[in-house]
Amino acid sequence: MATERLLLAWPRSAALWEGETALAAARQSVRQFAMTAARFLPVTVLTADAETDRSAARDLEGVSAVDRHTVPYDDIWVRDTGPIWMPRSPAGQPVVGLFDGWGEKFAHAEDARLASRLVDELGLTARRFDGVLEGGGLQVSGGGVGLTTREWLDARGLTPAGLTVFGADAWVVLDYGLVDDHTDGHVDLVARFTDGGDVVACVADEDDVPQHERLKQNFEQLLQAAADGLVGGVTALPLPKDRTPVGGVRPPRSYANFVVVPGGLLVPTYNDPRDDEALATLAASFPGREVVGVDATGLVAGGGALHCCSVTLPEGVNFAHG
Repeated sequence: MATERLLLAWPRSAALWEGETALAAARQSVRQFAMTAARFLPVTVLTADAETDRSAARDLEGVSAVDRHTVPYDDIWVRDTGPIWMPRSPAGQPVVGLFDGWGEKFAHAEDARLASRLVDELGLTARRFDGVLEGGGLQVSGGGVGLTTREWLDARGLTPAGLTVFGADAWVVLDYGLVDDHTDGHVDLVARFTDGGDVVACVADEDDVPQHERLKQNFEQLLQAAADGLVGGVTALPLPKDRTPVGGVRPPRSYANFVVVPGGLLVPTYNDPRDDEALATLAASFPGREVVGVDATGLVAGGGALHCCSVTLPEGVNFAHG
């Protein structure tokens, strides 16, 4: 499935980001993400209303290959609130499930409608999933193997057998997501497929309790999946050294929340001593791609990073005005 366009959303509310300073930092991160991504493919930035659109227009002025589209939404995490495509998904038929604010944790009146609105405005036909669904909770490799976590499945009342709409022939179910992850264990923060069907999986320092044991269990499960022929090799990807909480909660700082773009790999960085190590690990895991770090420090306080706040539209899918 060739990629054609990256979809982002502009941070709209100081209340959601706990103040104007954090909102400005989030907008700066999205701006850098859009500018970097536009080197590889066109980018559309969603804006929720006229005020948000004016802010985005001002901050993105002069950035080439980036346009805007206005549609109501609450927050920027379109990986979970937008339509879902997987490698075996028909381009014109994304999956649309229900969105409940990650288990009713956050207000989501507009986000609950966003995927359906986007499908309509893109001129597509949705394949409806009768249950709560978030794109960050699962992946499917080009070879037809699904990857998710038991923690997320249980929190949403799902089973691998009930996810046939994504076309996976088999599923690898890891036990855990990150500690303090408000999404209840999204796999895109702990383990990701490479182009060739290998997996990069997060590991933690031994004194990082209980993160270390959780991710060690995941890694062992992936090694078993490799032995069973479900995945290729498994490569350890460090977590950032910084464990500083924000508002009493540890943000989900993870290098696994990268985005694959044509010819490149965009990786969240955190002004952390391990940024370079993570970029080198991912460069070795994705040969032939240009690996570029994007400062995600302004995003992670809101609960995610690059993959969480983006959707890749397949080739030929675009808004009529684009």
